[in-house]
Amino acid sequence: MKGRQFLLPGFIDAHIHAPQYSIVGTGYDLPLLDWLETYTYPAETRISDREFSNKVYNQVVRRTLTEGTTTACYYATIHLESTLDLCDIIDRVGQRAYVGKVNMDSNLSPETYRETATSSLQHTKEFITRLKGKKLKNVKPIITPRFAPSCTIKLLEGLGELAEAHPEIPIQTHISENPDELTLVKKLFPGSDDYVSVYEKYGLISSKTLLGHGIYLTDRELEVLKRKRATVVHCPNSNLSLVSGFLDVR
Repeated sequence: MKGRQFLLPGFIDAHIHAPQYSIVGTGYDLPLLDWLETYTYPAETRISDREFSNKVYNQVVRRTLTEGTTTACYYATIHLESTLDLCDIIDRVGQRAYVGKVNMDSNLSPETYRETATSSLQHTKEFITRLKGKKLKNVKPIITPRFAPSCTIKLLEGLGELAEAHPEIPIQTHISENPDELTLVKKLFPGSDDYVSVYEKYGLISSKTLLGHGIYLTDRELEVLKRKRATVVHCPNSNLSLVSGFLDVR
């Protein structure tokens, strides 16, 4: 070793959508649900093209690593093969990561970007098996229902059973990001007390659960998350960009 060097800890990004790198900086004129429909879902649909996905995924992994993010929790898309490609790219570039094949089968998603509950569960199980078979030292699977409104009860039940069968695999999803989202959750899951209780009912809240945003959580929900030792992943910049709101935390 010549001269002086600095040893610094890397950043950990606990919530990042890899395919959205292709639309970074666009769509800030719309609130969350409209932004998803207008910008995000079309961009993520393009990831089915593996030539395009490899270009985007190489860019996002190299860029985040260049900026000092040595560990990341990635949301990919519903596409099995391109999600496995992302894992290979992360390993090759030298980052550490959890990677999730996104699950979404609700008819609220566009027809061009939607699975059935059966295919979603089947492909998620295959993703876990094939990723483990690659024996990548620093890239692991994470169970990833996009958010409750994007999943039917059948899919949430299946993912809960999958989580129970694989207690070593963490879970990531979104929660309480936007007031309109809360209204939608109440409409879609009328038997649930609140947003947290939807995930709790299907076994998706644990000490290995990462919940993105969480701006509008109630005291009851916070108590449940505390008891279950789940984690809220909060990003003020993201919340402000989509005008979602302010999380009441110092």
